[in-house]
Amino acid sequence: MIRKYLLLGFLVSVFSCSSSETKNENTEGLSNEWDLMILDSIQVDYLGDINLLAVHPEGTHFLFGSSDDNKLILTDNKGEITSIFDEPTDSPKSVGQFTSAATFFGDEIVAMGMNKLVVYDLDFQFIKSEKTPKIGRSMYYIGFDFLKPISINGKEQLLSFNGGPKNEIPSNQPEYYQEYNTFELIDLDENSFTPVVPFHPRSRFLSGEAFDFLRPNFQVDGSTVYFAYTNDSLLYSYDLALGDESFEAINIPFDKFLLNPGYQMKGQMDYETPQGQEGGIWGLFLSQENVLITYNSGIELENMPNLNQDRELVIKEMGRLNPMKWIVMDEKGNFSAPKLTDDKYSLSRTDSQGFLWAKQNKYILESEPEFEVFYKLQLVQK
Repeated sequence: MIRKYLLLGFLVSVFSCSSSETKNENTEGLSNEWDLMILDSIQVDYLGDINLLAVHPEGTHFLFGSSDDNKLILTDNKGEITSIFDEPTDSPKSVGQFTSAATFFGDEIVAMGMNKLVVYDLDFQFIKSEKTPKIGRSMYYIGFDFLKPISINGKEQLLSFNGGPKNEIPSNQPEYYQEYNTFELIDLDENSFTPVVPFHPRSRFLSGEAFDFLRPNFQVDGSTVYFAYTNDSLLYSYDLALGDESFEAINIPFDKFLLNPGYQMKGQMDYETPQGQEGGIWGLFLSQENVLITYNSGIELENMPNLNQDRELVIKEMGRLNPMKWIVMDEKGNFSAPKLTDDKYSLSRTDSQGFLWAKQNKYILESEPEFEVFYKLQLVQK
C-alpha cells in the first residue's frame, strides 16, 4: 500500500485561459531524481490505430481498443491477437458507438460506453449489460483509464468516472459543487451505481467560481483512490473503506502551472476574449510506492502562437511552447524536479506489478511501422 504522506492519445487543447499562475519553488535542491527505463515491448499486428486499455493482473492478457472502428482486441503477453470483439454498435452486446474505458475484472472484461456497461468473458462472449445512471452536463471521453477495480472491505467492485457527476444541476450553479461526486462505485453483484468522493475542503472548485467539464486522472491502490483533476494543482487521496475522514490533499510543486480562475457563478465562460492556454495534468500513474504525474504548464497570453496559421504549424508551435513534463512523488511524500517527457512514446497505463506501459510515437518515425508497439517501462531512482 502507498503510504499516506499527503495532507494526496495525443491531445492539444485550444481552450483559452487566464494568466493566473500557480508556482512552487520547493523543487529546488531535491536529490529525488528518477528515470524511466524500457525493459521490454510487445508488438501487435493490427491494421489501424489502437490504444492499450488494460493489462490483466497476471500479465497474461492485454486489452486494446481501436479508435477507428470501436473494436476491442485481446492479445496474449507476446502481442498475438487471441480474440476480437466486432459487433455492430447497435448490438445489445455492444456498449454503443464508443468505448470510453474498459478493464479486466478477475477473468472478465468490463467495458463502459456512454450509457451502458457490458461484461464479457475472455473470449468476448457476452455475459450481461447494465444501463449506467443518467448524469448532468458532461464531456464524453474516449480511451482514458476511467474504469478501475477496487477492493473495499474484501469486496471487489469497480470505480469509474463517466464524464461528470450524478446530478443534473447546471455547472454554473452553487448546488452543482455542493452535490458533486467525482466517481461512481459500481457493484456488479447488486447492479448498483453509487456516487462517491465529493470535493475536498481545500478544492479550488469550492471557491465560489464556476468551472466546466472537470476531469480527474486517477489510480487505485487497495481501497484508496489517488487522483488529480486536469485543471488543478492538488494531489488527492481518499480511502473508500474509511470515508471522508481519510480525505487528504497536497500541493504539487510544479515549475509553473497556469490556471483558469473560472467564471462568475450563474454566468458563462468567456470564449471570445483572447487569453493564454491553461496548464493541464494529463496522466497519473502508480508505480510501487511512487506517484508519477504528467502535465504541461500552459502558455501566457503574450507568448501564444498565431492560431490562424496552418493547423500543423500551430500544433508544432504549441508543443514547443508547452511541452509535456513529468514529476514524481516518492513514498515519503518528496517530489522530484520536473523534467521533459520522452517524445518516443506516450505513457498509457500501469499494471498490477507497478510497471508502466507506453505507446510508441510512430509520428516521429521516418516510415510507417509494421506493428503497433507498446513499451514496458520501469520507474527507477537515479
